[in-house]
Amino acid sequence: MRTPALKNPCWTAAGWAVVAVAALAAPAAATAGLPMSAADLAAPAAPVATRIISFVDGVGPIVDGPGKPGDEGQSGGGDLSATAARRQCTDGAYSRTGWRVSGTLKWYYNGAGAPSSVSRTAAKTTSTAVSRLVKGYNDCGLKRSFKVGQKYAGTSRRAPAVTATSCGKQDGYSVVGWKKLPSSVLAVTCAWSTAGDHRVVSTDIAINTRYKWFTTKPGRCSNTFDLESVLSHEWGHAFGLGHVSLSSHGTQTMATAVGACTTAKRTLGLGDYRGMQRIYGLR
Repeated sequence: MRTPALKNPCWTAAGWAVVAVAALAAPAAATAGLPMSAADLAAPAAPVATRIISFVDGVGPIVDGPGKPGDEGQSGGGDLSATAARRQCTDGAYSRTGWRVSGTLKWYYNGAGAPSSVSRTAAKTTSTAVSRLVKGYNDCGLKRSFKVGQKYAGTSRRAPAVTATSCGKQDGYSVVGWKKLPSSVLAVTCAWSTAGDHRVVSTDIAINTRYKWFTTKPGRCSNTFDLESVLSHEWGHAFGLGHVSLSSHGTQTMATAVGACTTAKRTLGLGDYRGMQRIYGLR
């Protein structure tokens, strides 16, 4: 199933995805190159809400279009094959969304509605995923971290300002939490950035409670998703990474699909690493 009103390939219910932009103010591109008025100089830039929706079919990395289940290079129920592992560390492809985190992103976790299978471990896994992203965690021998930070600020009763189709009102708080979303949606990320310098003001991530999740892979796994792999991808969006093609760059964390029961997207590929390096530089 595809969503005709939205463009640009990403994850859909058929295994692709869709990237859409919902602007609360005029996008920066609309005024690029124009002189600033006195009012522009006196007032802070209004935030622009950018919505990235990740759709997944829930049974495999791809069931429509070019390719077949297994194109991510997975073998043995989620680990990378030797060939795919080499490709993960030689494929330098990446894309950027256009926004960036300035300094340290402070974020909160709301565990309301978390499935019982991960309710005790989800906060720690969320923290692990974003920590590994900013530290450049990878299996390619790249040891330097990026010039950006993150800080877990504790739990919150605030819900992510996210639905399956839109971003809510920006409140200055970055929250990861759970919501019952349509079955076509695995997780949704909203990032609000300033129109001028595209600096992230806040970012929310909603994880769909309709799906089954794990933080430690069960011995018998079926139609269940690795929370850390999905959050590694979603945090990548929050920090400014865009999608890369599944068929051409399927071993990268920011490839456009993830299969059930795979843990292969917990670490950055070479392209993911280079994308973060391009945005933030290395320490």
